Amino acid sequence: MDPFDTRKIKEVQSQSLTNVIYDQLEDMILSGKLKPGERINESQLSTHLGVSRAPIREACRQLEKSGIVEVKARRGSFVYEIDINEVIELYDIRAAMDSLAAEKAAGQASRKELNGLKGFLKNMADGIAAGDFQKYFKSNIDFHIGIVRLSRNNNLFSLIEGIYNKASLCRKTSLSLQDRVSISYRQHKEILDAIEAGNSAEASRLMKHHILDAKNVLLASLTDAERGTK
Repeated sequence: MDPFDTRKIKEVQSQSLTNVIYDQLEDMILSGKLKPGERINESQLSTHLGVSRAPIREACRQLEKSGIVEVKARRGSFVYEIDINEVIELYDIRAAMDSLAAEKAAGQASRKELNGLKGFLKNMADGIAAGDFQKYFKSNIDFHIGIVRLSRNNNLFSLIEGIYNKASLCRKTSLSLQDRVSISYRQHKEILDAIEAGNSAEASRLMKHHILDAKNVLLASLTDAERGTK
């Protein structure tokens, strides 16, 4: 008699494969390789990855829960396409949540944790120097997520993760200009300085200003892009 439950093993293998596909699709979406509104070609992915469509569909369903994929009945899965009104809503929520995270982090971040944030900041500087906006963008997200983690508020982290993902769908537009990344970098450094100094009120104020400033720049770029298509 076979001592192994092959059905359970296959389930674990399927779940692991789904997780791998989930991570790859998420990276393709957040890096801009898959554009907002673009259909996720299950057949093409199935052939390219050498897997069946089932784990791809499951990964898409999970990505739908995170807010960056939309599954449409009888049409397939599409990268979520965000509109201007939703951008405004998401950034206003981020301004409140990120500023709270910065406030809490300033009062309790350890030296090791602060060094971690400094590492993300250095990666951002390296991205600017190399003209590598993708590296800057990723380090930017890492920096913000790092601060949310330092808030020691697990509920805040779970609430804001999906908001980060959705906002990321169009955020790179505002970070594609050299002068903008320089301003953004300076704002991040000021936030880190306030957190390191333990100044909760200043860290919160600077973070709120940073997020609302990013929102205004993004809205301006989206409006200009919309005018250009007319």
